[in-house]
Amino acid sequence: GMDVIAQVAHWTNELSESQANASLIAAAPDMYEALKELLSVKYQNDSPTIGMLSRAKEALARAEGRATA
Repeated sequence: GMDVIAQVAHWTNELSESQANASLIAAAPDMYEALKELLSVKYQNDSPTIGMLSRAKEALARAEGRATA
């Protein structure tokens, strides 16, 4: 037989909502790292680098479902 791994308490037929949730969940680790990196600048009395800002923008785009990576 098949083992139950998870049960879904609420199912939505809205594919766009499910896709948006999946994008947000997939981007969460990148968003966390980008935010952590940007916040570290505050404590170093420094300015964010172009790379830091780019990573934050990419993570946000991914969370919004606009990025391909």
